[in-house]
Amino acid sequence: MVPSAIELDGQKLIIHSARAVSGGCIHRSFYVETDQGRFFVKRNDREAQPLFRSEMDGLQALRQVETSLHMPRIIGMGTWQNQACLVLEWLDLVVPAQDLDWHKLAEGLAELHCAAVGHLFGWPKPGFIGATPQIEGLCKEWPECFLNLRLGYLWRKAREQGLGLPPFDSVFGRFENLIQHGPQASLVHGDLWSGNVGFTRSGQPVLFDPACYWADREVDLAMATLFGGFPKTFWATYFACFPLPPGWQERQKLYNLYHLLNHYLLFGGSYGASVLSSVAELTQL
Repeated sequence: MVPSAIELDGQKLIIHSARAVSGGCIHRSFYVETDQGRFFVKRNDREAQPLFRSEMDGLQALRQVETSLHMPRIIGMGTWQNQACLVLEWLDLVVPAQDLDWHKLAEGLAELHCAAVGHLFGWPKPGFIGATPQIEGLCKEWPECFLNLRLGYLWRKAREQGLGLPPFDSVFGRFENLIQHGPQASLVHGDLWSGNVGFTRSGQPVLFDPACYWADREVDLAMATLFGGFPKTFWATYFACFPLPPGWQERQKLYNLYHLLNHYLLFGGSYGASVLSSVAELTQL
């Protein structure tokens, strides 16, 4: 019997064993032992190749910045059993055992936001957040980037699916006024919630599944409050390292509307009510 193998560009990984592991709701994920070591492998139909390419681009961008964070090493894209796959280094991740781990995460994130500063906002390539496309493009001004390339795109998609939102033009000016604070263009993870963060056994923070672009760093911090959020130690450390300018609480609500819209488009259900409630609150600010 010919052993199963993962075909990469110019490389073949002979599989000794593979078992399914948790790894999100879009791809199937596996722990794979091969003739060249242990790897984490995501697999999906060939149509998912753009998602894998986008993830690779984000991980490469994050890995190029010198911080105390760790991002999985990229082995490559290829095929496995006639499906597309993304092969990354295997990391033994654990539940954070102490406040110090969250302290390290906050320090590392502040390092990322300080060190990686661009001249334009946006991203030069098509990307994804989950399975939802993120529009490529670069803008001189942050409101133009966030409202046109991010929020407005999903807003219009949600209206097309029947969600009772007003035309985006009717709220554009109000939303634009909320984010006229002149942020720098920081490299952001873009999908920073607890499910995309891990810790090695030595306590080093690990970030994965990015949706990177050049943005107001507050978009990362806003999402870090969703879906369970991060503990107080994280927030105290980040604010000590890199304080936020006034008005961040109001901007946080707008930035998280983007993620609520994305979850509505992906999963429907009660996220529609959450979107409408958030819009009602924002239009009263």
